[in-house]
Amino acid sequence: MDSNGITIYQAFVIFGFSAYVSIVFGVVIGWALNKYQRRKKIKCFYNSLIKGFTLNTIHTIEDVNNIYRGININKLENKKYMYDLSTLLRRFLVELHSKKYESLKIEQIHEWKEKIDNFIRHNEQLSPFSELPEAEKGMINDILSFAENKENEEIKRKIKELSRLIQVRKEEIDKIERSNKWSMPMGIVGIILTIIFGIASLK
Repeated sequence: MDSNGITIYQAFVIFGFSAYVSIVFGVVIGWALNKYQRRKKIKCFYNSLIKGFTLNTIHTIEDVNNIYRGININKLENKKYMYDLSTLLRRFLVELHSKKYESLKIEQIHEWKEKIDNFIRHNEQLSPFSELPEAEKGMINDILSFAENKENEEIKRKIKELSRLIQVRKEEIDKIERSNKWSMPMGIVGIILTIIFGIASLK
């Protein structure tokens, strides 16, 4: 016990509780900051699209890719960023029909929509099934290849492999959902117990 009447155990509890709160606070702040930065970059991306379409400087999917990469919305692998880009373009289509852009002429919106639809189609042709994990994407590409060569037995074999893999994925998702179901309540209980024991140790 030191001169202030705090035992080593009490000091340890206080230190542990402070460290725990600091870690949780840091994680929450980091998550919120990343989310804010991504929202800010997406807004910048949409504004750049509006400006590019208005000035008629966006003609190809490469022009859109350059804007996306320049803003650096998501640090993704080349084969993954195309899916994220297509998703953002679809959301931009929804944005165009919101009150935010009601000052735009109908003809202008239709023209931009046609361009964006073409960009999305072209993007997905360059990287089909890019939203899928590598294993599933590889199997589907194999099935398409076998279909072109009319190799029906190989198609059946790959479909069976794919169904087994999907089942494994489902089990993994179910396990994560069960874990997440209890993680938040247990975390809250842990904080409450830590506070109770911390207060009790000071008496």
